[in-house]
Amino acid sequence: GGDLPAAIQKQQQASSRAPSNPAHVLDLAALYERAGRTKEARQLYQTVVASPAARQRLSPSVIQAVQTRLSTMTEG
Repeated sequence: GGDLPAAIQKQQQASSRAPSNPAHVLDLAALYERAGRTKEARQLYQTVVASPAARQRLSPSVIQAVQTRLSTMTEG
């Protein structure tokens, strides 16, 4: 349960305060996905995978997990 819209709003605020932190972006993408906002989730996941700065800050296993998640997501 929980209040998904409130969680999304809180994570959007965290992402805007620290836009260079890819963990915030990934957390927001996961929340979008849970809320059925697949298109927005995909865009955020793709942004992280395409960002050299994000790739430097995240472990290779996290990048691989995001790429795997992207490959299994359906358009929504």
